[in-house]
Amino acid sequence: PRLCVHVHGSSPVHVHLTSDMLAHTHARCGASDSEAAIVLLHGFLGDRRDVEPLRQKLGALADCISLDLPGHGDSAWMPTIDAGTSAVDAALATLEALCPPPARLLLVGYSMGGRVALQLAARLPPPRLAGLVILSGSPGLDDGALREARLSRDVALAARLRAMTPPHFDEW
Repeated sequence: PRLCVHVHGSSPVHVHLTSDMLAHTHARCGASDSEAAIVLLHGFLGDRRDVEPLRQKLGALADCISLDLPGHGDSAWMPTIDAGTSAVDAALATLEALCPPPARLLLVGYSMGGRVALQLAARLPPPRLAGLVILSGSPGLDDGALREARLSRDVALAARLRAMTPPHFDEW
């Protein structure tokens, strides 16, 4: 798979990953000598451009990366029902390539990106996690029946969204 890297102020660089993760696109700017890289994760139907003004401002203080999660922006679609886990696996593979250990990461996630950030935080070794900021997100539903009902609705919605052609997607 291909990872499309948009480094602030330069042309895209393409990196081939050895894992089976699909491509992520991201934008990056800032000081490479900062204590931790700030990772910005967008919400559902968003992309890395949603956080561009924030990335530019934070980039003055630290290394700052914004990812396109799978199926958003310029990143590849991941054909799986368990999109949350797949998004976490793909984001983790991307971050490992961009900021290999022992680099520290400060994760900032909005809505769906917040849930991805929570799962990333749970999987990162403690020395790698510099912090976690969740905006309009939650860890999910505690009740199993509510979780199953939500999953059924989400799977139906995902099928509807996949069936939409780009002109009809604007109706969403």
